[in-house]
Amino acid sequence: MRIFYVIILSLLAMVHVQLFAHDSGVPSIFRLKNQLNNLTNDMDATKSKNALLVYEIEGLKHNIGSIESRARQDLGFIREGEIYVRIIHDRDNTSSSTD
Repeated sequence: MRIFYVIILSLLAMVHVQLFAHDSGVPSIFRLKNQLNNLTNDMDATKSKNALLVYEIEGLKHNIGSIESRARQDLGFIREGEIYVRIIHDRDNTSSSTD
C-alpha cells in the first residue's frame, strides 16, 4: 500500500511541476491573458483610426470642398487671383530693448 501512495504522490508532484513551473503552465496563461488584453486595446485603437480614415475618404470622394480644403492645408494650393502672403517673424528684432 505504501508503494501505491508513493506512486500517487510522485505523479501528483509531476503534475504540479508541469502546471506551475513549465512554460505551458499557469504563468504562461497569465502572460497570454496580458498579451491578449494589450492586443485588444491596440485593435480598438486601430479600429477607431480606420473609422476616421473611412469618414475622411468618403468626404473626399463626394465633396469637392473637402478636396479643396485638403489641398490648401496639405499642399499649400491657392486659388487663381489670390495673393499668397507669408509673414516671417525675425526673433532678433522682435525683442524690445530700451537703450
